[in-house]
Amino acid sequence: MLPINTSIYSYIFSKSEIILKELGLFDLFASLFFLTTALLELFDIVQQFSIWGFFYIDVDNITFFQVHDYVIFAYDSTGKKHLLNVISLKDIEAQLNPTHFFRINRSEVISKDHVERIERYSNNVLAIKMKGQISLLKTSQSNTSSFRFWV
Repeated sequence: MLPINTSIYSYIFSKSEIILKELGLFDLFASLFFLTTALLELFDIVQQFSIWGFFYIDVDNITFFQVHDYVIFAYDSTGKKHLLNVISLKDIEAQLNPTHFFRINRSEVISKDHVERIERYSNNVLAIKMKGQISLLKTSQSNTSSFRFWV
C-alpha cells in the first residue's frame, strides 16, 4: 500500500500547496507506475512485477500461454503468471517451435513437455492437465483432431 499512499499524498500536498516543491513529471510517472503495479498485484492480475523493466523467462519453463481480456500471460512450471508485452498470440506462436508448442484453442498455446494428463471432456473436446496448474485447459472442437496427431 505504500505506493498508493505515496502517490495520493504527493498529489494532495502538491495541490494544497503545503509543500512548496512542485511534483515533477518524473515523480508523477513514478507514482503512477507504483500505483498501477500495486493495483495489478492487489487484484491478483500479476503476481510478480519487475521494477527494473523487462525480465526474461526461459521457454523451457513455460507451461502455456493464455489470452485473458486482450492481455497475454505466460504461466511457468511453478504456477506463476507473467504479463507479456506482446500484441497477439499469433506473434508468440510464430516464435515458438511447433514440435514443442501447440495452439489448442483461440486463447491458449501449450507446451508438450509440461502436459501431465489428457482426458476426454466431451464429444470432440479434450481436457488437458498441465504441470503446476489446478484448472484444466480444453481443446476447441476444430483443433482436437490435429492436437491428437501432434501428441
